[in-house]
Amino acid sequence: MVLVYEKFLSSIFSSSDSFFITILFIALLNGALIKVIEGSLSQMLSGAIKFNKFITSKEKSIKKTGKVNKADILRLHEKYSFNPLYRIVEIVPFLIQLPFLISIYFAVLSFFGFQNLEFLFIKDLSKPDNLIYNFNLLPFIMFTISVLIIKIEKKTH
Repeated sequence: MVLVYEKFLSSIFSSSDSFFITILFIALLNGALIKVIEGSLSQMLSGAIKFNKFITSKEKSIKKTGKVNKADILRLHEKYSFNPLYRIVEIVPFLIQLPFLISIYFAVLSFFGFQNLEFLFIKDLSKPDNLIYNFNLLPFIMFTISVLIIKIEKKTH
């Protein structure tokens, strides 16, 4: 998958000679691929997600009584043959994105066109940013933005 992204990066960068356009196109390609995969996954996982929501609503109604008893929750789980590990199903779309994001990372990391290229306050896009006392700040900013996007998307669904 890294080779595919490297070839795509190379072709876009050689035709546009622009870092911004190259990254924009790679982001659009990756976004489209992930949306297609998420669309097919959401259809396959919709039953499990509805089941999780049903169990969660039942658990909340038990907890509203004020007397939260773990035995009641366990009886509920046994009644519907529910295992708390079923909730992992909801993070599958995020896990599917990881190979794509890792592939993009390695493709951009080794891409010749970004060597010695400056962007905003970053001196060289082919090297770690070392923005604060040799501490790479950009990965943490990207992670924070990704978590915020996931929370916003979860609220809309």
